[in-house]
Amino acid sequence: MVSASRDHKLVAGTYVLTITATTKKDKGTSKNTTLTIVISETVTPIASIKYESGNKLEGKQKVALNSKNAIIEPKNVPISFTIAKISKDKKDFENPKSGGFKINGKGGKISLPKNHVLKAGTYVLEVLGINKKDKKDKRKIQVTVVIK
Repeated sequence: MVSASRDHKLVAGTYVLTITATTKKDKGTSKNTTLTIVISETVTPIASIKYESGNKLEGKQKVALNSKNAIIEPKNVPISFTIAKISKDKKDFENPKSGGFKINGKGGKISLPKNHVLKAGTYVLEVLGINKKDKKDKRKIQVTVVIK
């Protein structure tokens, strides 16, 4: 079996491996073969996701809320964002379809429209970032939003 770790440092290209197999009983008997491996693109994993405000936002009722885009390290990782879960007062919260939290899928900007329907309180959003080049590479972060 030939494998490489998930965070290998190989660059895109064609690699030719020479593999030698030796019998267990007769150490002098061996066969060689070559194996060609093509790596079409290396995938950089997500190291971290955070927000400039320290993952805490403040808003007011009937006032629009707009965060800045999420900060991704390393910067060149293409990520799609979703809100995976919201809780309020440590209980699951159903995000209203209209007038609730939104997230920009590309940049991770969290927003509420001016006419949002959320009441005062502390909301904890579980934001999920998924590497577009490797769907198994995911990061969850929590963002606390306090609406006064």
